[in-house]
Amino acid sequence: MKFLSLSSIVSLILCSTAKAQTHTLSGSCNYGSVSAALTAGGVADIGAFFGVATEAKAIASVSSLCEAAYSAKTLPFDKVFNKGYQFDREFFHGNTELNNFESETVPQGVYDRIDTIDDLIKPSEIIGWPSYLDEFESCPSQAAMCCWTADKFSAGGGTCASEGGCADAEPAGNTDICHHDMSKSPLAARVRAGAVAYPGDSEGAAHCQAFVWDDSTAAFNGNLLFDAVNYGMGNGYTRAVPGAPMCGCVEHMPVVSTAGCKSVAASESSTITKAADGTVSIEISALALTYNTCDATSEAHGLGKYIVGDCDSFEGQQRDIRLMGYVYVG
Repeated sequence: MKFLSLSSIVSLILCSTAKAQTHTLSGSCNYGSVSAALTAGGVADIGAFFGVATEAKAIASVSSLCEAAYSAKTLPFDKVFNKGYQFDREFFHGNTELNNFESETVPQGVYDRIDTIDDLIKPSEIIGWPSYLDEFESCPSQAAMCCWTADKFSAGGGTCASEGGCADAEPAGNTDICHHDMSKSPLAARVRAGAVAYPGDSEGAAHCQAFVWDDSTAAFNGNLLFDAVNYGMGNGYTRAVPGAPMCGCVEHMPVVSTAGCKSVAASESSTITKAADGTVSIEISALALTYNTCDATSEAHGLGKYIVGDCDSFEGQQRDIRLMGYVYVG
């Protein structure tokens, strides 16, 4: 007969009597907020709670758990249209049936799908960021923008007044396109380098909608992108500025005089659970997103340096053109 040691018996007793612990976290899920919630809940040793010996490992554990919590509440952006990488890439370059005048070529159910996401997902769930697309891969300025140069539906703003749609109508102009460095968007431009400038009103009417975020709202930048895309589709706006993506991080977009601007505010709470076996998990239990207007020219965010106010000013005409090595021709 095999007998258990005293230490084994003690371990079994401790395991059998251990109870799950639950703590509530208000605000963004990160190490600072998690550790504050645990401390307020009577946890004296944060490292021991996560079963690690150093603060650095505790920070890594929280980061991984928060990432998993946000991921569990996220609709990947490639599920918005649900038509694959090639469709998404061409849509943001202005080259799909959704960007064309021929409305009868739009796949059945696309608008219903977008409406459902707008109603049920955008206010209280997370929409992922399409970092798999070149123009969204890196956004160091934490700002992005969509620009349209045509209007195909009578709904919303713009000059299209026909119920049957329009082929050459213009959007409600809210900006002046200054110039664009095509080396910043080679896939959209179909060339590796080049520059285009738009003196006066040579580009015609154009409409741009930008959005910004910071570290605390970075998890929701995909929601802001969806909001901008749906805004354009709802107004019937199509076609990108020649040589530029229809939407992208501002580093890939044209320099413009101004733009509409949106930001997002989040009210969120999470549940931190430590199971009887010591496993820790975090779940986003409630999330409410509010979309607010902002000032595109403000220096408080990264969009400001891509908004010049006046394309005919020295700043508007020369800044990026000179950096590119081209000479501006007015």
